[in-house]
Amino acid sequence: MFNASRKAITEMTRSKEFEWITSKAAAKLAHIDERHVRRLGDEGKIKMIKLSPRVKLFLKSDVERWQPVKRGPKPKREMTGTTPGM
Repeated sequence: MFNASRKAITEMTRSKEFEWITSKAAAKLAHIDERHVRRLGDEGKIKMIKLSPRVKLFLKSDVERWQPVKRGPKPKREMTGTTPGM
């Protein structure tokens, strides 16, 4: 997360080099939930500017590059001779 002055934030958001988007737009772009976008920003996986306690902007190029981590298969449970609920 960037900790910058309001003037620096204004210059960054207007720059063609950096394109900042809202969590709603980032979620639509990455095909994930808005809460997940905000969590990725809080974890530092996507660059984020916090304008106020409720307003956050995300770097579009980071959102476009982000790929979900593929999880492995769940381990199989061993079957026992008992049935559930008995």
